[in-house]
This record gives sequence, structure tokens and C-alpha cells, in this order.
Amino acid sequence: MTYPKFSMWTISSITPENYTIMLNFTKELVKTLDVRKDFIRVGCAQFASAPHHEFYLSDYTEKKDVMSRIDRLSYIGGNTYLGEALKHIKDYFDASHGSRRSVGIPQNLVLISDGDSHDDVEEAADSLRALGIVVFAIAVGDVHDLQLLRFVYNTDNYQFLKGFLLNNFVLHCNWLLKMYCKGANVADIVFIVDESGSIRTENFQLVRSFLHSTVSSLNVSLTRVRVGIVSYNTEARAHVYLNTFKDKAGVLQYINILPYNGGGTNTGAALNFTRDKIFTEKRGSRKGIQKVAVVITDGKSQDPVTEAASSLRRAGVTIYAVGVKDATESELKDIANHPPEKHVFIVDSFAKLKPLTQTLQKIMCKNIIDEAIKKPDIKKGLSFDYCVYGC
Repeated sequence: MTYPKFSMWTISSITPENYTIMLNFTKELVKTLDVRKDFIRVGCAQFASAPHHEFYLSDYTEKKDVMSRIDRLSYIGGNTYLGEALKHIKDYFDASHGSRRSVGIPQNLVLISDGDSHDDVEEAADSLRALGIVVFAIAVGDVHDLQLLRFVYNTDNYQFLKGFLLNNFVLHCNWLLKMYCKGANVADIVFIVDESGSIRTENFQLVRSFLHSTVSSLNVSLTRVRVGIVSYNTEARAHVYLNTFKDKAGVLQYINILPYNGGGTNTGAALNFTRDKIFTEKRGSRKGIQKVAVVITDGKSQDPVTEAASSLRRAGVTIYAVGVKDATESELKDIANHPPEKHVFIVDSFAKLKPLTQTLQKIMCKNIIDEAIKKPDIKKGLSFDYCVYGC
């Protein structure tokens, strides 16, 4: 997951006093970041009449070093040539200077300006957007050129930077986290769906709708999130293996026709089947990739679940349990990972499954993020590049 990569400030009419406020604003922002090589990277430059290099994303890997370097920035003064600055800053998004754009790490720029540019901005802004760079622009006073950029915040003077603007900026950081979670996480996720007779045909359609909404929120591909589907009654059967479909469209189309057969409820057998037949290299499970199982059931299992669930967890699979109506809470807790408040969800009707989608997706995403942070690997996501381009 990755946040705004980069801050820029113009200096045409900025006084030394306001420059100090901007430096403090940047330091406060950096304080909130987990700066390290495999998570958040920070770079810095300044511009006025011409761009002025400070440090690249690859230069510092610890927060204290970034903070110390910001303290040593010098006020340079001059006019506002934003277009030239935007052209120059593209170089910071190059792999040779520490950018991880090529492996899917979102690229972001934060710009602070108090005056319109003396040169053309539109072409340079379009060029950044073409690279997938999201620009956050903070306008101090009446600045028209910044409207060409992605997010624009307005304030009358620099005194508001530390308070209002930082708070709003952090809100959009959270938005980026959500987008990154949706777009860049890597996991193998298998849905284990109860199709026993107690569910009935009309309610199973609501289960399909829940699956459809949940899968729609994932970035499904062979290189990102792979999805498998198992249904079970007395016996378990595989409908979608982790390598059956190469994109989201194929999975969603199959969910629309997922069959319902009725029968008993052998959840333990379904867990064992998923471990032995689905989370295998032959069926598309990937070594070193986080493995997730989501069990959806409406009643108590007719066979033992504790050992089967424990065995699946020992195989490295994180289990979430979604219980509907007559599902037994204690059994759901036996099935799912701990703590239960993060892995067990209970609703009293099938109609309430779909509203649960966002909550489940958010918690799954956060848990996947937390696990990835424990074992940093930029190919699995969760990295941030910040560049501070200042005046």
C-alpha cells in the first residue's frame, strides 16, 4: 500500500517565515509515516525559477535521516515556474532513483503553491498523469494553475497548513490506502460456501450476490488476487480453482450460475477438501503468497470442524467465518483465526450478507496488509514512495 509520493512547493512570493511553516508542515507529515526501504520512501526537491535537487527516494531509508535532511533545506527564493518543475520531477519517479512504479507501487506528488506559474503547466501535468502519478495540490491564496491537478486544497494563508490542510491530506492518504488495497495486494482467496438444504434456493441467490460483491472489490488476476470457490453439503466440490480464471470477469460470470444442490452440512470435510485439493501448486496456489479462506455457513456442522480448521490454519491459511441465521458462534470461532473479532462475522438473515461485503473486504485487506508488513516484499504490495519537492 502506497501513499502520496511527493511534495512540491513554489516560492515566488513566499517569505522566509512562510517557508519555515512549510518545512514544519512537511516534517509533521513525515512524522506520521513509517519510513523504511521496503515500505515508505521519501524524496525531496525544491523549485522556483528553476528546479533544485535535494534527495531521491533511494537516498534515505530511516525517518530520522529524512527529518534531519529536511532541517538542512535552504530557502532559495525566485519566481514560479511550475511547468518546468513538473517536467523535472518526472526523473524522481524513475527506478534508478528509487521509484517502484514498475512493480505497481502508486506514485504520488504533493505540491504547495501560492502563485500562478510563469510557464505552461497543462502539458507537464498531463505527462505526470500519463505515468499514473497522483498529484495533491495545496493552493495558498488564489492559484488557478493548480486546478489542472488531481486533488486541490485551498487556504488563505500559510498558518492553516499545519492544521486544516494536514488533516485533509491525511484523509486522502486513507483514501489512497483503500485504493492501494484494492489495486495492489496479492493473495490466494478461496470461498467455501455452504449449500445445504436449510439455505433454500432464494437465499442461495443472496449468497451469490454476496460473493459477486466481494469478488468485485478485489483486483483479480493471475499475478494479483486469485480466487477459488468450493461449495459443500454432505460432500465438498470444487467449482473454481485458483488458476481456473485469469481475470475477474470469468469469476463473476461463474458466480452468477453457481449451482445449488441442498443436502447436509459437513463443514469439516469441506475444510479438509480445501486444504488437500485447492491450496495446492497444481491448482494455482502460489508459494510465499498469503492464503485466505472465507467460510459461509448457515448452521451447525454435522461433522467435527476443530481439527480440520486447525490443520488448514497450520497450512498457512487465514480463515474467516461468516455465519448466517442458525450458525453456531462457538463453532465459527473454532473455525476462524484469532482474534474472533477480526475473523468472525455473524448476521441474522441472508439479506444482510451483501451489506457485510464492505466490512469483510476492509478487514481482510487490513489483515493482509499487516501480514505483508511483517515480511516486507515490494512485489506483494504495501510500500510507499514519498517525494518532497519544496521551495
